[in-house]
Amino acid sequence: MNGYTGNVSLTLTAPFGYITVTGGQNPLMIVPAGAASSTLEITTSTNTTDGNYSIMVTGSDGSRSHSTTILLQVVDPVSVILESLVLNSYHFNNSTSLTLFLQNTGNGTITLPSYVIRDSSGNAWSLTSWTGPTIEVNGVGSANILIGSSCPGCIYSGIAGLFLQFQPGQTYTVTVTTARDNQFTFTVTD
Repeated sequence: MNGYTGNVSLTLTAPFGYITVTGGQNPLMIVPAGAASSTLEITTSTNTTDGNYSIMVTGSDGSRSHSTTILLQVVDPVSVILESLVLNSYHFNNSTSLTLFLQNTGNGTITLPSYVIRDSSGNAWSLTSWTGPTIEVNGVGSANILIGSSCPGCIYSGIAGLFLQFQPGQTYTVTVTTARDNQFTFTVTD
């Protein structure tokens, strides 16, 4: 924000109780109008007590700092439904319609109630009241992603008029959200 550029150092404050946080790029180089990410791996053991935990992540550069909290819920894995989706294939139907063929590789049925699709500039179409597919375990469902004039219920964000239809050779990212609030992101090229 505000033209900031610099190196942001990350520090973690994790609770004790057999919880380990590893990985992540550190420091993060930020350029004006840019973004950077760091992926952390949070691991628990069989000795970790079920419950809610907070992990504090602080990014700092000199006197500037910002903190955020990662909320971790530890539950008995026997009763947990693990959601996993794999993009088997996709097809651009026309300039405002795309179909994803998604396979459920998790251990429970997956229902998709919303999506967001972004172009390479970050312009996006989102539909939060989507009647997406319900995909059984090991099944494949077709998810129809609409933009522009094909999607009257969609919300557009970004530069007005820039992302009205799919363009040949362009890459897009589609993020689908499950009814359990898990997100899966796929990259497609027209």
